[in-house]
Amino acid sequence: MAQGPAEALKTLPLVFSVDSPPTRARDVIVRICLHLKWYTNASDAFDYSEKIERAFLKRVQEDIVYWESRGRALRYAINSSSPYLIQGAAFIEATDSEPVRVCSKSRGFRPKSPGNQGFFRTFGTDSKWLGKDVVSEG
Repeated sequence: MAQGPAEALKTLPLVFSVDSPPTRARDVIVRICLHLKWYTNASDAFDYSEKIERAFLKRVQEDIVYWESRGRALRYAINSSSPYLIQGAAFIEATDSEPVRVCSKSRGFRPKSPGNQGFFRTFGTDSKWLGKDVVSEG
């Protein structure tokens, strides 16, 4: 298995939950390295994470832009206060509006993501995302 930012990105959803709080990218990379058994101890994994952090974050951002432009919500996002923090898509930030908070609590569907705005124009912000089904609360 190739070791690097691209492979680490593929593994991100396996080690990072949709409601994860903001976490420094280096710490996420350490989790990935240990999960994939690239390293057997956290110290070596952390040293490696420092080397690939920028490239990994660039790939994460590109992945978010790519999939959101195609209308797909991801399990992770970049925190609004720091480009070095990755968080679960359902993590509620202090600056989130009430509709975003409600949707984030009901499975991480984030209306402020560009790819999800069409959904809310169609169904309204009082809709809930439940698996693949949308149920209106009105």
